Amino acid sequence: MLIAVRHGITVFNDNGGKGGAPAEKFRGWLPIPLTLEGMATSRTTAETLSDMDKVATLYSSDVVRAIQSAHEIARTLSMEIEPVMELRDWNLGDYVGQEVELVLEEVLEHIDTPNKVVKGGESYQTFLDRAVPFLKELVESNSLYIAVTHARVFGLLKALSITGGEEPDPETLRKKAPVKPSGIMIISKKWKILGMIGKE
Repeated sequence: MLIAVRHGITVFNDNGGKGGAPAEKFRGWLPIPLTLEGMATSRTTAETLSDMDKVATLYSSDVVRAIQSAHEIARTLSMEIEPVMELRDWNLGDYVGQEVELVLEEVLEHIDTPNKVVKGGESYQTFLDRAVPFLKELVESNSLYIAVTHARVFGLLKALSITGGEEPDPETLRKKAPVKPSGIMIISKKWKILGMIGKE
């Protein structure tokens, strides 16, 4: 069973100008930190999880914004963070830092042709090959895990839930993440989404 947590707001997240960018930009592997608001909402998310017990491991993407968000959970639950590359976002290479609405169609084409490598980054298939086996291991376990990760991974989790953990639903992969920054998704070992906090 998995409790997935999306990292908090960064300056590249679309936040209506409130501590974030007026227009959302692709983040990829860029080591951008949380904003002050992102840190605050991460603390709120951690408090939401404060009653969780018997959590086997607190995993996090090894990208700084995810580690910062995971730190708040680690402090609340008195746990150590285990950073892993498997929870990283898709490496969008040259698209990183560009406004989403300006290059979105090009990025979606890479999802539709998953073996096509993003210039300066990786193919979507490489992202799937890294993330899917690890996510399946966490979700389908009898143990409870928390994983702090990124928007694209949340879309992947939603796509996998539709197919019961089989080949991810392609239309869902093209959509926005199902939760906002600092949002939560709880997934049972049978790939049923039991709840979401902070829906988009």
